[in-house]
Amino acid sequence: FPGTFPAFQERIHPEDRERILWAYQNGGMSQRLEYRFQHRDGSWRYLDSIGTDLLEDPRIRAVVVNSRDITE
Repeated sequence: FPGTFPAFQERIHPEDRERILWAYQNGGMSQRLEYRFQHRDGSWRYLDSIGTDLLEDPRIRAVVVNSRDITE
C-alpha cells in the first residue's frame, strides 16, 4: 500500500486527498472513510471505505481496503 498510495491518491478528489492521506498516515484506515474517487470513465463516485492494516502479518504485508460505492 505505501508504494501504491501515490497512484491511488491521484484518483481521490482533490478536496478529499489531504483528509484521506492524513487518515492513512495516522492509522485511521481502520475507521470508515467517505470520499470521492474517480471512476475509470472519468466520473466521480462516492465511496465508503474501511481499511485493515495487515502490514505486520508476514503472509499478507498489506493494507486491505474494502470499499462500496454509495453514489446516489
